[in-house]
Formats: sequence, structure tokens, C-alpha cells
Amino acid sequence: MAISARRSGRDLFPRRSRITPRSSRQTAPSGATVVADMGAAPVDERIIGVVDDEEPVRIAIGSVLRSLGFKVEMFGSAEDLLGSPRLDDIACLIVDVRLLGMSGLDLQRHLLAAKRELPMIFMSAHDDPVARRQALAAGALAFLRKPFSEKALIDAVRSGLSQGGRRSNP
Repeated sequence: MAISARRSGRDLFPRRSRITPRSSRQTAPSGATVVADMGAAPVDERIIGVVDDEEPVRIAIGSVLRSLGFKVEMFGSAEDLLGSPRLDDIACLIVDVRLLGMSGLDLQRHLLAAKRELPMIFMSAHDDPVARRQALAAGALAFLRKPFSEKALIDAVRSGLSQGGRRSNP
């Protein structure tokens, strides 16, 4: 399933998913449908921050990450993130390039100037090679073009968390 900014009335990532067994080693008979509860407690206590001015995108990304046991904090703008008391608790950031107010690239520069070295994953609905180069040259882990796959997002987040969310505070 791809994550995109589509605004529809349906839930993009429901709390319960249907899984069809694919191997004979699984306990359910072939062809059976098993309902898996995705509301389990977080298995990773580190917090992933999601910054996007489009609420449906924040909700979709947050749902995917929570379904895998991650803790997520969501922000509608770079300014909301910077003013948050949870900023120091965030281990990895997923940021849209084009935000209302301060852009994602401006946020990256601000955090670096403040000596907050935080693993960052950028996303954009626009194919902008200049923004991609700038983000990656300044240390971004990934630059995902919307819509992107859950696998691409999850791989980038796991890469960021494997760095330990290292940063130095002023």
C-alpha cells in the first residue's frame, strides 16, 4: 500500500488488518482469513516525529508506524515541532519538504545550527532534484517521493533508529 496525500472519506490504514496465510507452517488452514489486532503496545519506546501540514498524511504515516509498535508524535508545522516540549525525546524525524511557514529544509538547517543532530527522512509530492540534493548533502537519511511504499518508509525509519537518534543539545 502506498502512502499518499489523498483525501478520501475512508480510513487509509485501519486498526485491524486482514492477513491471509501463505505457508503451510502457519496455524490457520490455507485460504482462511485471520484478523490481526494492530493496537498492541509499543515495542520501541523511542519517539518518531512526523511533520506534515496535511493531516491525512500525518494520520496515515502515524497509523503505519504505530501498527508496528513505534511511538509517534505528529506536528502540523516545523514551528509546532520546535515549540514542543517533546523535541528532545524524538529519535527520528519524518518531514515534508514543503510546509506552511518554515520549510522542511529550513527546519533541517535550524536543527543543525542548534547542534541537534537528528536522523531525518524527507518526503515530498514534488520531484525536486535541488531539494533532494540539499537534504541529502545536509545529512538526511532518505528522500521519499509521495506516494511512497510502507516498506520504503519503514526501512528509512529503522535506519534512522539504528543510528540511535544521536544528537547533541546546546
